[in-house]
Amino acid sequence: MDEYTITKWTPWDERLGIQGIGHPGVYLLAHFTSTPPPEVDPTDPAIVYIGETCRSLRGRWGSFHRAITGAAKGHSGGLTYHAAFSSEAPESYKQRLYVAAIPVELEEPHCSAFIRHVERRMLWDYVQRHRRYPTCNSK
Repeated sequence: MDEYTITKWTPWDERLGIQGIGHPGVYLLAHFTSTPPPEVDPTDPAIVYIGETCRSLRGRWGSFHRAITGAAKGHSGGLTYHAAFSSEAPESYKQRLYVAAIPVELEEPHCSAFIRHVERRMLWDYVQRHRRYPTCNSK
């Protein structure tokens, strides 16, 4: 695949400390019940969502967080996440939800084209390996 740098798995509650989240990019969300692997594999079966944003990652994650907590709509993956996992203990996602990101610092039109290409490629690779989308991706 194209060259890019992906951050390590970071607990959801620590996401605002990830370098580059003021930029747009691609992100992966996964559930781990123990320490996540040191290397991020975009086809890891623990991944529950592969997403992209051409705005800031910080802003998109804010929309996702409000959706998964049931506080607001505005992020389809977050709404799907809420529907899939809200029957669990209310704060359990905080204990096992991790995020990894690819902040992108390119100029347009390259930035949005690259972001969409990487997200679609990661989804393709995931579907090729598992014969299904991640739980919270619908297309």
